[in-house]
Amino acid sequence: MLGVLFLDVGHFKVVNDGRGHAAGDQLLVALARRLRSVVRPSDTVARFGGDEFVVMGEDLSGEDAVRLSERLLGCIAEPIELDGLELSVTVSLGVAVAGSEATADCLLRDTDTAMYRAKETGRGHVEMFDQILRHRADHRLEVAGALRARRDVGRRPAGGLAPGRRRGPPPLAPPGMG
Repeated sequence: MLGVLFLDVGHFKVVNDGRGHAAGDQLLVALARRLRSVVRPSDTVARFGGDEFVVMGEDLSGEDAVRLSERLLGCIAEPIELDGLELSVTVSLGVAVAGSEATADCLLRDTDTAMYRAKETGRGHVEMFDQILRHRADHRLEVAGALRARRDVGRRPAGGLAPGRRRGPPPLAPPGMG
């Protein structure tokens, strides 16, 4: 089984905006070191985006991935000193575990879905991906599509317009004057 954990650093923008991008980079380096300190030597820790990290581990059961998540949260909970300022950092963490048939895209999608659910629950939480989360994500997508389709129906002309006729407000200048 392959376990993937997706971490989103809470309020990272506050550090970047308040202390500058160099300080934000220092914080990310410190977090990466901490993450590497609690994973197995065979696991991979990678920065995925601006304030996101991905941890991948082979031969991780769901229980192993949850225990690893708890260790990651624990190591991040310790304050980090940055230019004489002590910062408390939180992460939201999504977890997915799959067999060899899973694609990288599917695993990242699933961990991202779980991470956003953890974020909704509150910073410092772990959410394990399951079929209920998949159903919720699919349902939200269906509802959004239906709402867009319904909105677009209201934007279509009810009937054909004669050639050269406009629908909507008159132009600012009469034809031929602009």
